[in-house]
Amino acid sequence: MTKKFISKKLQMRSGARLAAIQALYVLENSDRAIDLVLRDFINGEIGKVALVEDFDTDTEELTDLSDFDTNFFASIVRGVYQDKEKLEGIILKSFSEEWNYERVDYTLRAALFCAVWELLEHQDIDAKVIIKEYVDIAYSFYDKSEPRMVNAILDSVSHILRSSEF
Repeated sequence: MTKKFISKKLQMRSGARLAAIQALYVLENSDRAIDLVLRDFINGEIGKVALVEDFDTDTEELTDLSDFDTNFFASIVRGVYQDKEKLEGIILKSFSEEWNYERVDYTLRAALFCAVWELLEHQDIDAKVIIKEYVDIAYSFYDKSEPRMVNAILDSVSHILRSSEF
């Protein structure tokens, strides 16, 4: 994922989104309490760096994630953690026959959960910005069809949740 950030605030929010996906992955795959996972991410004990692949140049680079908006990060993780069932119901309605939800790995699910939570809870952030951020994050984990699927799902969900923006 190679991109230039417009401002420090946007960069910190992007980092918070990526860290939130990673934290949700940890919560899904361990028995750790949410408060401990949040603390460890905020303190940099977990998730301090990410391996970012550039599929165009076939290179990898470590990116420092320690400088992110910790409040935004915690609100996303707590919100998704508390509303997971509701978010999953919204997401399931937008899946096509081409993609079986049960076969989608948890990293993609976490990205979808986070994005849909933001679409619901952050009316102050343009839906297209939220979609672009999470599609970009999907490209940092996957190279082709998965990010397109994230885009399609989020586009569908955003037209339902934020029809006035389209």
